[in-house]
Amino acid sequence: MNYRGNVTGTYPSSGTIRTTVYGAPRTTPISSAFIYISEYASDIKALRIKIFPLFCPEEIEAAMTGAREFKVVRGMCWLPPPRPDCHYLVELNAGSGTTSASRLALTLKGNLTVTCGTQSTTDPVTIDFVGTHDSDSLPDTSPEAMSTQANLSTLPHVSGD
Repeated sequence: MNYRGNVTGTYPSSGTIRTTVYGAPRTTPISSAFIYISEYASDIKALRIKIFPLFCPEEIEAAMTGAREFKVVRGMCWLPPPRPDCHYLVELNAGSGTTSASRLALTLKGNLTVTCGTQSTTDPVTIDFVGTHDSDSLPDTSPEAMSTQANLSTLPHVSGD
């Protein structure tokens, strides 16, 4: 049975990024995000996920596991950096999502690589989102709009600050 219609759509959301860098736990709030979940033609369980303000060159892959549940399979996304000389790459390898009524809960898990200049560090990361179903319109995805939708200044830089 094709249950993908139970989870597809646009979800204005908020969330948190949780990681541990240099042994210290860090939590960064995401006050405004948009999650767009769509069906993918490869098979009856396949989903694709877009998340703004994350920039994912290819959509995040997911697969239905129940009538209102899905698992995150893989994805690679760039976070808007708080400093122009740094790059934040999230490589996703796990996670899950559920919907109930019009609510979405989504957890993404993987590794965060922070590169500033010639230095880099990689640490585990968990990104959690909670949202409510909305119309299927997508937000403004220009670099200028995306860079103002999340304040990631509390994420650490490679130097540990």
